Amino acid sequence: MDRSVAWIQHYFDLGLFVGQCLIVRSPHLNWIYVPGVSDDGSANHSGYGIDGFKSIGNRFDPMQFMYSECANDEVDIRVGQPGRRVKVNGLVGKVRDFAAR
Repeated sequence: MDRSVAWIQHYFDLGLFVGQCLIVRSPHLNWIYVPGVSDDGSANHSGYGIDGFKSIGNRFDPMQFMYSECANDEVDIRVGQPGRRVKVNGLVGKVRDFAAR
């Protein structure tokens, strides 16, 4: 694996964990593969999401969610302006919210 992008595996692992938590809480939810390719052929997201919500077409991409949350926190830390953090309470709340949909 290219070491310059090895760090992204952590976001993917966290996203898998959040996705599995959703499915455990709401067994009617399931993983779905939704490929997305940009004009130049590169993927613009993981391609996997959680589906089965009551609203048709309402999917959740847990890997993208974790990437965005962690990237925002990293920027806050790097510039010395700590904002909100990804905390256990926040992730539990997100799982509870999506599991109830």
